[in-house]
Amino acid sequence: MINKIHKLNFSLFCRIIIPALLILFLFSEKKAYSQTDTTKYYFVRDSLLNKDTIAFSIDKNALYNSKKFYDSIRRFASKNYFTKKIHDFLFIKNKTPDVFENKQIDKQKNPFSDYKGKIIRDIEFKQLPVFGTSVDDTTYEAKNWYKEVGNWLHIPTNEKILKSNLLVSPGEEVDPTLLSDNERIFRNLQSVKDSRILIIPARNTTDSVDLLIITQDYWSKGFSVNFKDVYSNEIEIYDNNFVGLGHKITSNFVFDFMIANYPGIESSYRIKNIRKTFINSNFFYENVFDEGQLGMSLDRGFYSYKTRWVGGLKLRRERDFRNFTYKDSLYENEIFEKEVVDAWVGYALPLRTFDKEIKKGTRLVTAFRYFNHNYLVNPNIFDRHYYTFSDYQFYLGSFSWSREKFYKTSLIYSFGKTEDIPMGDLINFTYGLQISDFFTRGYSGITYKHGRYYNNFGYLKNQYGLGSFIYKNNFEQGVLNLESNYISKLFSFSGMRLRQFFNLEYLWAINRFPQERVRFDDRDDIRGFDENLYFGTKKLTFSAETVGFTDLFYYGFRFVFYGFWDVGFIGPENRFILKNAMHNGFGLGIRIRNENLVFKTFQIRIGYYPTLPAGEHVLFKLSGEKAYKPGRYSPGAPSVIGY
Repeated sequence: MINKIHKLNFSLFCRIIIPALLILFLFSEKKAYSQTDTTKYYFVRDSLLNKDTIAFSIDKNALYNSKKFYDSIRRFASKNYFTKKIHDFLFIKNKTPDVFENKQIDKQKNPFSDYKGKIIRDIEFKQLPVFGTSVDDTTYEAKNWYKEVGNWLHIPTNEKILKSNLLVSPGEEVDPTLLSDNERIFRNLQSVKDSRILIIPARNTTDSVDLLIITQDYWSKGFSVNFKDVYSNEIEIYDNNFVGLGHKITSNFVFDFMIANYPGIESSYRIKNIRKTFINSNFFYENVFDEGQLGMSLDRGFYSYKTRWVGGLKLRRERDFRNFTYKDSLYENEIFEKEVVDAWVGYALPLRTFDKEIKKGTRLVTAFRYFNHNYLVNPNIFDRHYYTFSDYQFYLGSFSWSREKFYKTSLIYSFGKTEDIPMGDLINFTYGLQISDFFTRGYSGITYKHGRYYNNFGYLKNQYGLGSFIYKNNFEQGVLNLESNYISKLFSFSGMRLRQFFNLEYLWAINRFPQERVRFDDRDDIRGFDENLYFGTKKLTFSAETVGFTDLFYYGFRFVFYGFWDVGFIGPENRFILKNAMHNGFGLGIRIRNENLVFKTFQIRIGYYPTLPAGEHVLFKLSGEKAYKPGRYSPGAPSVIGY
């Protein structure tokens, strides 16, 4: 495995350095062209729209010059055996600029509805190669030699693993909602990139059908490097499909030469769906300088609308050293060692509904949770405000009303890959009792979540939460959280196709303990902002991002421009939130994609932050695209509302 990683390092180096030199050499002779003729290409139909399609006008001269450009690279490389192999390794041959394919992904109507009640006669699986094709066009097959080698080296997911995730069997009737759930389950497997379930009418009969299940794996092996500064970095290696079993094994090596001359290590081994029970397991180990933990977990969630029993179990042992201040005294390198047991179970009672949009997936859920926090080594501090430094137990219960369905889309932040967007409602009431060395107190909290797509408007999700501990008839350590997220439909402006994102959040930490603080999050609040500069007990944040899909086409590169503005207020409990100083950041970014190159998408961002210290007003970042994973509308383990 280590040899493969070294080879991958070298191949990645070649893919970055050599094409850069070739492009610099060949771009020195590029010629200008006039935009006089255009050709339209169509993008994926938007999943949040009923009939919207994005049309892109690409200049024919640009297409011609791009083809001419790559032909010149091909001719230059073909003069030598070595350069020809480098070219074949780096470039995808005969791939037309069809990133904006006319691909029908979203269905407001369940695609299996027309076959409801028909008998499933046979079920077959078709596994596509990792490289050179897709579940949306199984007929296309690239012939690059490195793709063929990659497909040969890849160990595909064992078909027994795929079959163990089936929710249907031959002889059963077609249940459209259950088939949609099953398609999503395949996409959520650690080793599977995408999946489709096709219904094929059986010959010589009108009451039976066959199922064809198409899946495509990820290239499962990989690594990542995170350079924090000249003294510290991390190197992670992983395999999402260990020997074809669908298991994920990860090792992360942490280096900090200011602390030690040896690396720390974090490792985990995750198995999904043990023996067809849909119970997932995770075994983890960490030994990073002064911190360490060892443990395991089991979990089973709502994988289908028919799921009744859910639950989880986590066992872990932790060790760390902390610095903190208590009663004007500084405690340094205090040892903490503890054992944690966390278990919960829930049962769902299906409910009938007359909602035409969500006909199935409505349920009433009751759940209970036990949490035990037991210290083996801890400092001798006897103060209820520092109860987390001592032993305590939690007994929590919840009642939830939930309904949920999913829509398929492929244009939120990424290109092409199918995304399952949950929509629905969730009302959750949580109650409980906490027992520690210093007190016994109750807890009560309620949350409400609602998400829908509205015609001619877009997708809107609102979430509200209020919870607090109750001690001697007083509320303490309470939280009020109000959040709204909006994703617009696609619209046109000055030849561009735009989508607008908005996020508004208000958080109030009510009567918290003295050492507890609310801070800005440098990813979700004000992107790139130093979260340690400002703190308080409540905050209000607003984020806006406008994404523009253009018709620019330059030597195969397509450009997506976006602008952002993030605003935040943070302050103490006794001051109106808008009377605090306003902190903000705004800027521009570019997302670039080229179908002729193996590399898919790059993101470049530059932002200006007026309230940061002098010399830090302008921040530049080069990164991948942010993954969008909206929260579900099914309840999990009963829990305290966090801040």
